[in-house]
Amino acid sequence: FHLLIMDDLHSSDEVTFIPEMVEPVCYDAIESVLKDKLYNDFSVPKWVDEICSKVTKELIEMNKPFKYIVSCVIMQKKWSWITCWTFKLLGDCK
Repeated sequence: FHLLIMDDLHSSDEVTFIPEMVEPVCYDAIESVLKDKLYNDFSVPKWVDEICSKVTKELIEMNKPFKYIVSCVIMQKKWSWITCWTFKLLGDCK
């Protein structure tokens, strides 16, 4: 049995947020849900739920002592001849 002292916890890598570990999780979730999909207003809420669920599940499985807020916004950008998807991963909160 090991008693974890707060100083030990603060000095360990367990409390370090590493964006490079989270970015692939987000991109993989986005890719798995939206791959080969065409924009559809009626499907967006379902896609948002799926992406957020996948990301949250993966973050929890990392077993870091953090609380997570996962948010997803899907927008359609239209020009006269093209429609595209835009994704942006926001950095960690400081």
